[in-house]
Amino acid sequence: MTNEELQSIINAVLSAIRTNSALITDLTEVSTLPSEAYIELSGGRRVKTTTLKSILQTAIIDDAVGPLVANEKTQREKEDVALRALITVLDTTCKELDKNKFNKADVVQSKGTSTTQVMSQNAVNTELTTLKTMLTNIEVSTGSNTNNSLSLGFKDATGRAKSVPIQTASETLAGIMKASDYKMLKDHDTLLLTLDNERITAFSAKATTEVVMVQLARKDEAPYVLTMPIAGTLNDDEEPLAGVMTGKQAQNLADVTEKCFPLELVDEYSDDGVFMPGESIYANIEFRLMKHGVDVSQDCEIYANGLETYIDDDGTVYLTSYNEFNIGHTFNVTIRLGEETIERSYKYEFQYPVYGVEFNEAATDDPKELLTDSYATPVWQEGYEVSPTKLPAGYGYIFAIPLNWNMVVRDESGAVIINYERGSVEIPSYDGEGSSHTYYYIIVPASTRGWTFKITNN
Repeated sequence: MTNEELQSIINAVLSAIRTNSALITDLTEVSTLPSEAYIELSGGRRVKTTTLKSILQTAIIDDAVGPLVANEKTQREKEDVALRALITVLDTTCKELDKNKFNKADVVQSKGTSTTQVMSQNAVNTELTTLKTMLTNIEVSTGSNTNNSLSLGFKDATGRAKSVPIQTASETLAGIMKASDYKMLKDHDTLLLTLDNERITAFSAKATTEVVMVQLARKDEAPYVLTMPIAGTLNDDEEPLAGVMTGKQAQNLADVTEKCFPLELVDEYSDDGVFMPGESIYANIEFRLMKHGVDVSQDCEIYANGLETYIDDDGTVYLTSYNEFNIGHTFNVTIRLGEETIERSYKYEFQYPVYGVEFNEAATDDPKELLTDSYATPVWQEGYEVSPTKLPAGYGYIFAIPLNWNMVVRDESGAVIINYERGSVEIPSYDGEGSSHTYYYIIVPASTRGWTFKITNN
């Protein structure tokens, strides 16, 4: 057979297949699997639809639903065990509560003195009503009295009686006033009413070694004489009596106070603080003057050259300067009270902020920048000299003051180091309010080894 004949046969077969074939969209669509239908499998095999359905149901139940059901069963069994245990505990608790249940008769009483029982509201109300009736019908009577006490008798509606002693008033104890004391007080009150300015015509006093007699001459009446003991006079028991102080006693007491309690200056304050070169300021000084714990500022004489003095109501003394003055001025203050004198000198010394900063040369190209950085904190001091300082290897040190002194660097032996840098730089005011100031600096050079140095002004 020739190739042309073979190809003709193939074309005829393919044409027949196309003619007798249908697309899947041409097939009839069904919603259920017919029980007698077959589904083609690979390898030239087939399976009946009922058989496939049975296989799928078995696989789903056994492989998926089965484990879930088993797990749910196990969980239910555990919960049942826990529930039975809880029921057992509740049952035991209920039996215990029933066994120890509250018995009203064990804790409630109508009246009595038990310390473990209580009374009902009705019983308490009844007792209070009874007590109220008894209190409103109490009889009070005066019983026997002595020099120290008075007996008061109380009787209630039921006839029960009680006697209570009450202290009578004395020089040291409060209490009930006796009739005789009351009469004496009334007599004094009557006398005082007659001692008015219109009726008193003269007054005189006479002192002996033991008493002071004050005589008041009254118009149309006999003079009234009041006798008072001298303070410290001994009675029959050799005990000193309280009384009137004589002038000599008062002077002696003042002399003792003067010697034992000297004049003191307290709460002292002066604003002689930190000042920059060339500044002019006003002085402000404050203090208080005390003697024996008493403020005596108003009683003192205060002398202060160039200062104005003002004393506040609370005793604070304020000293302020009339005009501005330059740094280095001294104010001398003298305070006198009687024979006592206190002297003070307030010198407004020159003080200024000094900067000293250790630095690693590798950390900055210009060490002077350290002086103007926000973290460069000044050190307050009055001198210009830096005491011996140990400088670690590889570090330098910059020192600056607001004075153009001839600062030099010296090593531990005192020899001058020549390879250092000097100069000046503008630094803002340390308090952030004033103008900037010119600071003169000197830089201690870094070394490959640690060494000790100090800075002097020559």
